[in-house]
Formats: sequence, structure tokens, C-alpha cells
Amino acid sequence: MRVLETAVRDMWQGVHDQCQPELKLLGKEVKVPALPFPRLTYDEALKLVNGTGRWTNEKGENAEIPWGDDLNAAAEKLLGEVMAQRGHEFYFITKYPEQIRPFYTFVEDDQPISRSFDLEHAGLEVTSGAQRQHDPAKLEARIVHKGLDPKDFTDYLKPFRYGMPPHGGFGLGIDRLTMEVLGLPNVREAVLFPRDRTRLAP
Repeated sequence: MRVLETAVRDMWQGVHDQCQPELKLLGKEVKVPALPFPRLTYDEALKLVNGTGRWTNEKGENAEIPWGDDLNAAAEKLLGEVMAQRGHEFYFITKYPEQIRPFYTFVEDDQPISRSFDLEHAGLEVTSGAQRQHDPAKLEARIVHKGLDPKDFTDYLKPFRYGMPPHGGFGLGIDRLTMEVLGLPNVREAVLFPRDRTRLAP
């Protein structure tokens, strides 16, 4: 998380310092965030969203998000508004329940919390990350726990049987970051040849 927040801050700083002509052309202003980014646990984030009294369920009724449910786009947007009022555009959400994270996310034995995080910017997830499970037996057990068949993951599991050190990481999408730094309405605006379900070419 320290590596990620430093990289993101340096990207924002680089755009701010080196791209003023382009920013002026686009009518954009880049505010460089301060470090460290706040860290909220999933429980704290849930409390803040539910505390707004503005989240609605599938029926359109005001409700609270139950513990263990993922934060959908509406919930993330509400959290972004709360954090903006506190002066934070970037913030981490940590310690997600294991049931809403992928099978490869590290979970202590018989614990409901995973060692995972999301980096959010103004109510949008820009990066997910986690410590990964490195023990092949526990990894296979997690696959089964998720209702999947280990045979479908033979190639994935094979390297772990030769010994895998504890490790972790995150996925950082440059297109999504470009969208966020420029305040674009859609990620397609940050991609030269965007792909979706109806456009595969060019």
C-alpha cells in the first residue's frame, strides 16, 4: 500500500509539473494528494456509508448494507462524498470479508477477514490488491470453499507445489488512472481504441 500510494502521488505530481500546457488545453487542474492516504477498514467504510442514510436497496428503499456485502457503485460514491467532506480524494479500504474476495486472497485459518484492500479515488475503485495465499494446500482448499473445481486451476496451482514465498500485489490500470486524473466521464475516453461487448475492432 505504501508503494502504491507513493506511485500514485508521483504520477499526479508528474502530470501537475510536466503537463501544464496539456492541462490548460483540456481545462483541467490537477491537485497533488498528500501522503499517507487514509486507511479505512471495511467495517469503518460500511459504518460511514450506512450513516449517510442515503443508500437504497434493490427495491429502492432506504436501507443499510449488511455486513459481508460488497460495496457497490452507489455505496462507493456515497463513501467518496463523505471522504471528500473530510478533505480526502484518495483513501484505502482494507480488511474485506473473505467471502467477497477472490480465492487467492490470503485469509488466516477460520477467520472471516482477508488481507486485502482497494484504493479509491473520489468514490471510484482504481486499484485492488492483497497478500496472496502461497500455501498450495490452503489455496486448493480456498478454491473448493468458493465452489470451484481445483482441476480447472491445475496450471495455476502447479508452480505453488515447488515452493512459493509469501507475496502480494495490486493491479494498476493506466486507463482508469488517466480517466481519474483528467476527470473524464468514462474510461473509454482514456483509451485510443476502446473495447466493449459491441466493439471488438479496430
